[in-house]
Amino acid sequence: MSLADRLDGRTRVRRVGERPFPARTHLRPDVLEPREIELALRGEVAVEDRLGDARGASDLGGRRAVVAPLGEQADCRLDEVLPALDRIATTLIDFSRRSVEAGAAGIFYAVSGYASEDLLSAEEYDRWLAPLDQRVLESLPEDAILAELPADAIVTEPMQLAAAAVEPEEAPLPAVAWDDVPEPPPPPAREESPLDFKQALQALAGVSDRDSIAHIVLRASRSKAARALLLQVQGGVALGWDGLGEGTENAHQVAMPLAAESAFSLVVKTRSHYMGPLQKTPANIRFLATLGKKVPLSALIFPILHRGRVSHMLYLDNGHKKQAPTDMGEMLILTQRIGQTVEALVERKRKATR
Repeated sequence: MSLADRLDGRTRVRRVGERPFPARTHLRPDVLEPREIELALRGEVAVEDRLGDARGASDLGGRRAVVAPLGEQADCRLDEVLPALDRIATTLIDFSRRSVEAGAAGIFYAVSGYASEDLLSAEEYDRWLAPLDQRVLESLPEDAILAELPADAIVTEPMQLAAAAVEPEEAPLPAVAWDDVPEPPPPPAREESPLDFKQALQALAGVSDRDSIAHIVLRASRSKAARALLLQVQGGVALGWDGLGEGTENAHQVAMPLAAESAFSLVVKTRSHYMGPLQKTPANIRFLATLGKKVPLSALIFPILHRGRVSHMLYLDNGHKKQAPTDMGEMLILTQRIGQTVEALVERKRKATR
């Protein structure tokens, strides 16, 4: 920030890219009037003189601008504006001090508003404005100034134009389209081969998550039946979790209400398995329609218990117009072992979070 950045055509605060004075400015006589304004800087700061901008509609007092552009009659000197600039410098000092006290890391101070030959010559700046800038800098603590820009780093407008004339053109960037982004590799194919009873028990001994338990159960079920579906009991609904076999691609869309009488609600109530046909009820019709409209002659439903209640159910059938498997001994043992495995997994996770 600088004194130049405090000047605006209407509010006396300079906007980005706006020049504080037009070329070769002159002053109107008899226009400096004492007055005070309040600034919201945790207190009151006196700014007694007003300064106008020829490009604004009026000065702080709502009158004509103090600074006149080239060609307009004016016979004042720049030194008559110094009281206003002095008070702006005082305001800037107060603002900077309060900023540092409030926790600012430091102050960046620049004179870019005057760094142009069509506004002020170097001699004019050194004579009129450099003392004010110096007063601002000297009034601040040493640690408030972050750094000083070296003189050879200051690039003037002629130097910028010359550098742009000799600067080589940059090579165009290659075009990029979303079609050029390679697709991620497909996930590995899921193992769906059947597991016999002993293989399933061994696999359950090393599981680390529930999805692995579900997949082992389904693979073991495929050794007994053509189609297997695992359901999770949540409140009054049995929701499809995962499945293997024809029509189980839509397993996640299964939602069996348990309030109505059905084989599924019977298994939840009695906590024992069911074997028999599925009655022609609206809920069963929707269930079989979700599984591809394959209607078996009979089905098997096993409960899986967790802490004494039915947490999951395993549904088996042999497909359309076929009887369910009758060899239930190994599946009864397996479903009991599944419940024990789930409880052990939950306990391990609980201990790990303590």
